[in-house]
Amino acid sequence: MPVVNFLEAAELALCDRLLRRALARVTETLPTLAARQMGTANESSQEAIFGNAELLFSDGEPAVNVYRAGGLFKPHEDKMSLTVLMPLSDAASGAFTGGGTAFWSAEDRGPDRLRAQTAPPTLTVHAPAGTALIFVGSVTHGAMPVLSGERAVFVASFSPMRATGWTAALAQTSGTLTG
Repeated sequence: MPVVNFLEAAELALCDRLLRRALARVTETLPTLAARQMGTANESSQEAIFGNAELLFSDGEPAVNVYRAGGLFKPHEDKMSLTVLMPLSDAASGAFTGGGTAFWSAEDRGPDRLRAQTAPPTLTVHAPAGTALIFVGSVTHGAMPVLSGERAVFVASFSPMRATGWTAALAQTSGTLTG
């Protein structure tokens, strides 16, 4: 199965630890971004993130996306305040070849955002396992095809319930996962 949902208490606790650590790092290094994107939900999330009534997660997240040969995620925007992606495997260890997280600039994705479906990415990141990539929901990104092996990535996209500029209807991701 390409997506594994966290269901066990121990996994939810690990999920919370990962997300708290990512938010703490954003708050530490980019306090203005944290305040703008998360507002007071960022402060309350120090207690709990997953299950926090002040936060809305993308449908089916947090999750672990598993990509096998041919697996990819088409270019899309998460439409949430923040996305945390953390590779759980990496190419350097020989777990897979290909893959990577691709990003498209506003110019390369086009004004209607459709050009990203056929244009090469502006940047592809091959982050080592355990490295968090954190970005806002308007960033066009996707997963490049895995050529062999298995690539696993933890993903969580979320917003404060009272997020300005985003609505619950926009909380659904618009990408297509192929595993």
